[in-house]
Amino acid sequence: MRSPAGKPRGFIFCRVAAVLALGVATIMPGLAASSANAATLSPKAATQPSVTAVSSPSVDASASARGPAAVADAYGNEFVFWKGANGGLWEAVHYAHSNRWGKAHDLNMGKLGSEPTVAITNQTFDSGGAPLNAQYVYWRGANDKLMMAYWAGKWHGPVYLATGVICSQPAATFVGGSDGPEMIIIWKGLADPKCGNDSFGNHLWYIFSARNAFPPTTAHDYSGPTEDPYAHFIGSSPSITTVRSHGCAPSPLCARYVVVAWGGTAGDLWQEIWDENPGGRVQGPYKDARAGRLGSSPSVGTVQLPLSSAANTDTWEVVWRGRNGRLFFAHPSIGNPNVGAIEFPQSGLLDSAPTIAETHPGLPIVDSNNMYIFWEGGAPKHDLWEGFYNGTKKAWHLYNVGMGPL
Repeated sequence: MRSPAGKPRGFIFCRVAAVLALGVATIMPGLAASSANAATLSPKAATQPSVTAVSSPSVDASASARGPAAVADAYGNEFVFWKGANGGLWEAVHYAHSNRWGKAHDLNMGKLGSEPTVAITNQTFDSGGAPLNAQYVYWRGANDKLMMAYWAGKWHGPVYLATGVICSQPAATFVGGSDGPEMIIIWKGLADPKCGNDSFGNHLWYIFSARNAFPPTTAHDYSGPTEDPYAHFIGSSPSITTVRSHGCAPSPLCARYVVVAWGGTAGDLWQEIWDENPGGRVQGPYKDARAGRLGSSPSVGTVQLPLSSAANTDTWEVVWRGRNGRLFFAHPSIGNPNVGAIEFPQSGLLDSAPTIAETHPGLPIVDSNNMYIFWEGGAPKHDLWEGFYNGTKKAWHLYNVGMGPL
């Protein structure tokens, strides 16, 4: 990642690679793992610390605690969205062709009731002579209902998706499966008229677009809401990502799994894996007993592997704000949920939960194995910060992108 002026700057530190052995999770009725994941370690392994006094505001694993939403498309563009100080939907874009950040701007979608979430699709549109993939942004509205806006050459919305009252910030992912594209949107709790800690208020709920109704631009294109029968006691806004796998003939890669992560009601890290193949089952949920208590909602994101990789499946990573205010990281696998926490002490104090940018899951990209993490920095500027992992050089870079106050 580059600074707004296009010049590299910030801190750089190396990343050490390792491989985790893959087992089969049998905590819930589910999926027998048949692939291997290459996981990577970050600079400083650590157990999650106990409560530590910090000068930044406290951020807990509440329904609205996740930070700015982000995606990276197949052409190397990065899009970041957040709830602005005026309550509106704001966006900033890093354009690959110019290697610069555009100016942050309000998309005029009305007042938001939560931070947004965003998913990227394989649709391509021209923007000033440069190709960009379509973006679909979802949020809990000021009326507590699920809302959407989308960019397909220009912005459309807001669109009400008729789900009833939702109890958290939503999360979304695009599944570019061999049997057709699909959008999945998840959230914590469904309530009428208000949210609580009952069986509806802390369960995982979702809607999905019909594979024959793409692009999903109206409420009629979505089915649900549906309750996940396994994921209960959700204590934070959930997060979701799509994980590709090799061996999906005739395609070299296909969207095989969907991974969901959340903070439990006791503050622990939980995950669940959905097999997107016809007849696929759910594995989990399972708890990372070594990660300790989270200081924010977690964010899960895929790290895309090159087509030539010996690993059968993309890896995924989970990030969150630790209880000491700094960035923490975990790299679980299908059969190994107890991987513990790794601290990024160089991050400084975060003023929001961090978010991993959802990368384009449908096309091979040049920057394969790159990872982008965004968060709001602390006082007094409250700028947008980015942690960028360069998969080619195997090094992390930290940048103050600016744009503050968010």
